[in-house]
Amino acid sequence: MSLLSIKKKATGLGAAQTSISALLQGQGADLSNHTIANNLVALESLDDNARTDLEASFEHGSQELNTVLKDTLGEDFRVNEIGLEAAAIALLASGNPAVYAQKAMRVSTESNAELPAFGSAGSMDFRLTPSNEAFDETELRKFAPHSIVFNALAAVQDPFAEAFFPTYVMSPDNAGAEVSVQRTMVFNEVTRSATGSITNFGKVNLVEAVQDATILENQTTALVPVYLADDSRADFFVDTDVLAPVDTKVDGDEFKTSALRVDTQMDLVSLATGPNRINAQIDSTDSIDGRVELKTVYVLVRDAANQADSSTGESDVLEIQVKGLPRTTFQPAAEGDSREMTLTFSNNAVLLANDTKGVDGSAAAALSGLGDNVASVDLKLNGTINVETGALEINASPVRVNGLHDASGTPISTSTGAGKTAIDSFSMEVIGYKLDARLTNANRRTRGILIDRTEVKERYTVPLGAPISAPQPVHGASDSASDLRALITTARTRTSNNAVTTLLNYVDSLRSTVARASATGAAPQVQGIGRLLVKPYFQEETIDAKAVINSTKSHEKAADFSAVLVDAIRQIAYKMMDRSNYAAALEMETGGTSVKPKLIIGTDNVIAQHIMVSGDERTASIGMDFEVVSSPDSRMNGKIVLGFGRGASGKPDALGFGTHFYMPELTSTAQVSRDNATTKETQVQPRDLHVPHLPVLGVINVSNIDAVFTDYIGGVPTRS
Repeated sequence: MSLLSIKKKATGLGAAQTSISALLQGQGADLSNHTIANNLVALESLDDNARTDLEASFEHGSQELNTVLKDTLGEDFRVNEIGLEAAAIALLASGNPAVYAQKAMRVSTESNAELPAFGSAGSMDFRLTPSNEAFDETELRKFAPHSIVFNALAAVQDPFAEAFFPTYVMSPDNAGAEVSVQRTMVFNEVTRSATGSITNFGKVNLVEAVQDATILENQTTALVPVYLADDSRADFFVDTDVLAPVDTKVDGDEFKTSALRVDTQMDLVSLATGPNRINAQIDSTDSIDGRVELKTVYVLVRDAANQADSSTGESDVLEIQVKGLPRTTFQPAAEGDSREMTLTFSNNAVLLANDTKGVDGSAAAALSGLGDNVASVDLKLNGTINVETGALEINASPVRVNGLHDASGTPISTSTGAGKTAIDSFSMEVIGYKLDARLTNANRRTRGILIDRTEVKERYTVPLGAPISAPQPVHGASDSASDLRALITTARTRTSNNAVTTLLNYVDSLRSTVARASATGAAPQVQGIGRLLVKPYFQEETIDAKAVINSTKSHEKAADFSAVLVDAIRQIAYKMMDRSNYAAALEMETGGTSVKPKLIIGTDNVIAQHIMVSGDERTASIGMDFEVVSSPDSRMNGKIVLGFGRGASGKPDALGFGTHFYMPELTSTAQVSRDNATTKETQVQPRDLHVPHLPVLGVINVSNIDAVFTDYIGGVPTRS
């Protein structure tokens, strides 16, 4: 770097400070004054008019600063919208810097969620009280241009940190950082316990229904006949000696049911009520929905011995599923009552063999006389139902064998010989049926699936960082631009380090908590408010470059290694998206809009070059947006960390990996006596915090890269 370029960069910061000083002298009262600064630190309590005025001052200040910073800093420094926002807040604070500094220095811990500042990746130098040095209003106001430029540049993180933790600029009126999520919870009607014990409402996040279809299954209006324990309804059901009632659970209600008896008149709506099913106080306003369908037919099969003496021989009940077949639905009657519907079911292709199973799941012994042959039988049922009164009756015609075939499909005569013997060996009759019917709920008797929108908030203490000081001789020449450059560089470097520290400590946390919870089946309790929207997920894999690369040519090694990395990233990323239910949560958050998840790929500077293959983005992702960011931090060497994010959304995002909370800081220079020596120190004490929200991470540990990509050119080892 030439001396000329060094001077150019130094004067860039100095020129920015000079231009901002001129701006404050010329428009100071318009850009910031006591009223504006006082409103800034009391933003939460402002009325609409005061808030509107403050927003106008903020916009005006942002525009002026944007012009000044672009003109003076040029391309030497990068100022983005985040930096400009932080600088504008510092500008507004210059109207009464002492009040701002006092407010910003106060750290509230009331009702805040504490975040771990320590872990295997290191700790962060946070403190809850400011440094001992105090500056009066004159000093703070004097260094307002210094503070504005500092915040414009120090608030901007490196690309790695910003990808995982987009910056959110806080105003000093915030007692702490706050993140909230709104969840749509679904549950069924719950009857409170009369014992006084706490009732579990069984609320489930709607997002989980995308993977579990049973969550939204609701049979509140289903008409399922209830068999009462006192046998008072026995006449309407198939004899219990032939077909025993079975336990069932419908919409959380547990009771016994069975097949309805043919050739019997009954009230279907009445039969579907009971102590644990539907409201017993049904009345004339309850009616049946127009779609009623025959679902199951029960046929009693008896061999010859059982026909002669029911205490001997074999008898079986066959459960024949007919739902969905032609002519199984009731149709409006052609004549008569408009509320009456009729059934004319006929099927001549019901096949029976000696391995046909009965309701108990075993082969029907009563059909053993068929041998290896297959019988085709006719089933015919006719009936009526009145959807207003619930009056139901279904009659069955005799079951008739219409054909017999051997195992090869060859027809066999049923009028003589072995064929006649086979069909005469058993008899059949329809004894019962089940319907698929439900109430219209036109009277709103039941509420079905209940929806509840809940909001959950978490607050985080945003602590003060350790101060950063640039000491100078008391009587020496002052180089304000150089001091400012040093403060900015130090603050940004520390911010980047803290981002990596937080990320790797979070990896350790998920590695232990999510894996342990998966082994026990319990829901993991992890840090990050995103756990309320997705299922926490963590996967870690190891790639030994030397073991997976077999090529001998350098260009083939590079291509093969890239393919291995890209494939591993793709596999883990899609498992992260699927197992955590992230895509469903993202779709619901965006109102059903099809939004591709954005994958953040964080790694070191060496591995990054192998992920982006010849600039072809398609190799790194299929159907998923992605961003590759690298960090020079040695703790990231040999690591690939995968997470999801949505970039800077203007506010903390529970479906983004994390947030960097940053509060603009005022700088000042003071003469300090310490250890019998007096120095002049320019000091800043940043206040920021990296908070992970989304407990969904993948980690790939890559080893032996150097062993694969080390060639010898002229005896000198080089890394490809």
